[in-house]
Amino acid sequence: MDVDAIRAKLAQSFDLAPSLAAAEATADVHARVARVVPLADWACHAPYVLAINRLKQERNAVILAHN
Repeated sequence: MDVDAIRAKLAQSFDLAPSLAAAEATADVHARVARVVPLADWACHAPYVLAINRLKQERNAVILAHN
């Protein structure tokens, strides 16, 4: 599956467009990463955070990751 197909499939279930509403809804998460992600960029990342958190709740999952 190519990247465009994956994005199209995700768009059916999640609104991943940059959003100030999503940025405001995830302000607590931004507070933890504010030193590396400026507020101006957070509107692009926030919809993904909301989608990941929604999936975590729906599937009773834990995300293990590192940088």
